[in-house]
Amino acid sequence: MLSVYAVNSLADLVAPDGLITLREALEAANTNAAVYDAPAGSATEADMIIIFAQDPPDSRITLEGSQLEILDDVEIYGPGPEGLTIDADGRSRVFYVGENVEAALWGLTITGGVGSGGGIYNYKATLDITRAVISHNVASGSGWGGEGGGIYNSAGNVTISDAVVSHNVVLGQSYSKGGGIYNSYGVLNITNSTVSHNTVNYSGGGVYDLRGTVTVVNSTICDNTASSGGGAIFDHSGTVTIVNSIVSGFFLGCWWRDLQLQRHT
Repeated sequence: MLSVYAVNSLADLVAPDGLITLREALEAANTNAAVYDAPAGSATEADMIIIFAQDPPDSRITLEGSQLEILDDVEIYGPGPEGLTIDADGRSRVFYVGENVEAALWGLTITGGVGSGGGIYNYKATLDITRAVISHNVASGSGWGGEGGGIYNSAGNVTISDAVVSHNVVLGQSYSKGGGIYNSYGVLNITNSTVSHNTVNYSGGGVYDLRGTVTVVNSTICDNTASSGGGAIFDHSGTVTIVNSIVSGFFLGCWWRDLQLQRHT
């Protein structure tokens, strides 16, 4: 039987204080063992974490220097992106989703992350992101640069719905990729969402696809910046399908590409 965690503290700690933090709930769900006031998670079903609205209405969980890890099936529900921000404060990535996990993130703003996939790094997992804002995260690197300012999807399956990916940045001396989203050998579905005002030093201001599959439906990808090409989307040997969407700054000069576009009005 699944466990349902009611997060009632905005602290980022694990302590026997009579409260349940998001980190405690995740550790209990990941390990299927009790963590102080958070009961053991289920080994057979996806656990549920509910983060209730708090005072003030624009509440914030500020991470204390380490990423939040999702290592077992879980669904995390916030009060809405305007009601709760999870902020890594420039000290770590925000979320890491591990191999073979099925996870969902709903109703959150994810910001302040650093490293490849500053907001979210999804590794061979299935992740649904709904009614969320992923903004002001930074990926950086030396030499070849960083990848995936907002989201890095590595051989996983990511679905983004009714969400905003904006104002994320990839820094690096050269060959930085995917200001908003970097999709490497994965499946990326973007529906009813906006990818805008992301910046990269090299290519793929909004989205960089490396040998993956990208589908964009009823969405807007615009006002992203890339110094070398692919202001909106850069595809390298993958497949991109666009339906009923606004895409500006689209770059078609891709390496060894199989690019399929469907533009319907």
